[in-house]
Amino acid sequence: PCMRVVERQSDSTWTQVKEDRICTMIAHVLEPNARRVERTELGEELTPGTYRIVVRFSPDTPAARARPVGARGAPVTVTP
Repeated sequence: PCMRVVERQSDSTWTQVKEDRICTMIAHVLEPNARRVERTELGEELTPGTYRIVVRFSPDTPAARARPVGARGAPVTVTP
């Protein structure tokens, strides 16, 4: 299972933005040090600020869910 989260920066802290959205379950197997770009849409309700996308993955076991693997996107700025 996976989950995409939008986080908003406030000073040096990142806080999750509540979204009514589910993961589309897109996954790619990559070679070591390889990269892949995927596009996602942000909701129109985002207020101006700095945001990033975080994606977490874990096998469906209690032990694995306690230690998910993840990726963070570069921060983006939303302006009025």
